[in-house]
Amino acid sequence: MRFEVGVMATIDHPNIVKFIETYEDTRYLFIVMQKCEGGNIFDNRFNATKHGLAYNEKQSANIIK
Repeated sequence: MRFEVGVMATIDHPNIVKFIETYEDTRYLFIVMQKCEGGNIFDNRFNATKHGLAYNEKQSANIIK
């Protein structure tokens, strides 16, 4: 886990969520990351198909972007 946190701390790219900091106690490791707006792909896909709307890869790409 510490190795993964170290990797995340070194990555700086506009298309990858930003790592901010970690906090640790005797039981947990808390990872603070950039907030991503727009919800997640599953919820967007579920809501679209629930209302009978088509959902495709381009829509997912727009959410990720």
